[in-house]
Amino acid sequence: MVKPLVVDYKDISSLRRFLNEHGQIEGRRKVGCSAKCQRAIATAVKRARQVALLPYTSEHVRVSGVAVGRPAPPRR
Repeated sequence: MVKPLVVDYKDISSLRRFLNEHGQIEGRRKVGCSAKCQRAIATAVKRARQVALLPYTSEHVRVSGVAVGRPAPPRR
């Protein structure tokens, strides 16, 4: 039995896992979750953007300097 994913719009560190470097929501195939889980993620990200916890566009990321998305892999 798989434990269901609890998505909270206030938990920014877990939401950043589902965003790319431009601040867009990743597709469910790439993230590896079900359609129901993806809808919950999309709703949580949209709520977090509305209350200014996450940026809307990559321009906001560039201006504010707040990193969004998964951390880049270390370079060799």
